[in-house]
Amino acid sequence: MLQKILLLVVVVVILVAALMYSQRDPGVEQTSGFIEVDEIRLGSRVGGRVARVQVEEGQEVSEGQVLINLEPCDLLARQHEARATLCFKASRCT
Repeated sequence: MLQKILLLVVVVVILVAALMYSQRDPGVEQTSGFIEVDEIRLGSRVGGRVARVQVEEGQEVSEGQVLINLEPCDLLARQHEARATLCFKASRCT
């Protein structure tokens, strides 16, 4: 009788150990290689035409690097309009 109880305890311990082993976290799997991107869509906070592209396709870029220059035509027109509005308001207030 004691042998049966001991055998049952050993079987239960083995089953619990197997369950705990199967549930362990394997961690992060790592691999090496390259990531290739076919298409990236960039956006701008202001509209405008592209005056100059600063980088070539496939060239590595870093954070904060200028990729394109926009033509300032629209921005200059908006600046002149803002200045005219300020001048009009200033002359009217005095």
